[in-house]
Amino acid sequence: MSEQKKSSVIHVCSPIFDLSTPDIWRAFAATDFDVSEIYEKMYEAGIPVENQRVGSLLNFCATKNIGSVKVLEPDLYARINARFQNIEFMAQFSKSGYYKIGKPKDTMWNGRNHIKAGVPLEEVKKLSDEYEAVLVKYGIKYVRKGDEFEFEKKSDIAVIPVYPLKDVIEELEAKASAEDESLQQEIKYLKSLNHIHTTWKDYCLYMLNTTNEPIRSIWREKMITSIQSWKFGTGSVPDPTIDALEILSDLPSEFTLKVTDDAWEREDWKTFGRLPISGKHVLSIAKYPQESLEKEALDCIKEVVKNKDVELVKSVPKMRELFDLWNKQGGKSITALEAQKNFFGKEKVEYPVVEPVPEEFSEKYWENALSGAEVWFKENIHSTSSWKRFCIAILKNDVTLKYLGFAPTATERLARARAIEAFSKQQEEVEKAKKEAKKLAQQIAKENEEAGVAY
Repeated sequence: MSEQKKSSVIHVCSPIFDLSTPDIWRAFAATDFDVSEIYEKMYEAGIPVENQRVGSLLNFCATKNIGSVKVLEPDLYARINARFQNIEFMAQFSKSGYYKIGKPKDTMWNGRNHIKAGVPLEEVKKLSDEYEAVLVKYGIKYVRKGDEFEFEKKSDIAVIPVYPLKDVIEELEAKASAEDESLQQEIKYLKSLNHIHTTWKDYCLYMLNTTNEPIRSIWREKMITSIQSWKFGTGSVPDPTIDALEILSDLPSEFTLKVTDDAWEREDWKTFGRLPISGKHVLSIAKYPQESLEKEALDCIKEVVKNKDVELVKSVPKMRELFDLWNKQGGKSITALEAQKNFFGKEKVEYPVVEPVPEEFSEKYWENALSGAEVWFKENIHSTSSWKRFCIAILKNDVTLKYLGFAPTATERLARARAIEAFSKQQEEVEKAKKEAKKLAQQIAKENEEAGVAY
């Protein structure tokens, strides 16, 4: 310890903590320490030295190595997979980034997959009764257990799935004529029953419901906190998020539902001006979007451009305004970050007007609109929360939800406040922690009451 400018300085030496990866292996080379054979296996498998981590796989930082365990230690992996649910999900997606991970593809009805998490039992029973009526009508043999159906297998091979409505639809299509409207309607109805579509919300709730305790309760509380913080509180978002909401709200619901699995109304969100320093908008939204709002808006714009739907562009003021702007700028757009700088910065970022401006709704007009939209509405995973964002966090086995920056829950903040209250030596800090703890306890009670959970 030495004294410098009337203050004490402690010099700390951490020989193990401060060693770099090359230093560690130099130490092993210079000594006769035993080295675990797993390191040799990883080296032979081509895993970079800096990625040869050995430790618990049940945390976010280590999940990227689950795929390696599957290759190096298949027996160990089998035991882990038998003990912990969703490990196979993590092995599949551990090395994939946010943008490369997708939800399950649409499939046909197999007797069970119409039952989805988050759907009231009354609605599930009503839908199951509808399926049963179709099965009886077309003489399909089945056994109903609750709201699930079992069918005779067409093969002794157990892995071949049974899709009971597939053959019925094919037979009806083979004999249906274009003039037979009633039969065409029947085919359309059967196809809607046979087509099982999974949204990001469906996928998220499925994984949440198939996760063991205590992780399920931790994630559930995080989800409730996040949804309610956006619904009853506010968050700061960039300009593209607000533009996306304006476009999505003005587009017909049947159109946005088909493209994004979402429908938005003006009543679903509200803005409260801009923050004075960052220039971001203060926003409150009544529900989680399926994906980021920017991605939903871009997907809708892609569909509009693909179909060259002039009437939709004319009916959505914000979309037409942006299309015209991007055409004046030759298919270019400033980014969200540049827009923030324009709000409070001295130097403005602008694109010069390109002459001549393409004729409205010409081929070049549509090209420029799509080009500008892909820059302005670049997917922003942090602008607001979404079902996809929560899905990815679960797939990454991010127990504390730090990977995608979810805020601490009221319970976590309450624990921190009580710790400060118990251990702080400053009376002012203790009193502040007491008030915060009381406020958070009330918030938790309210959240649990609104979530339908006894407190």
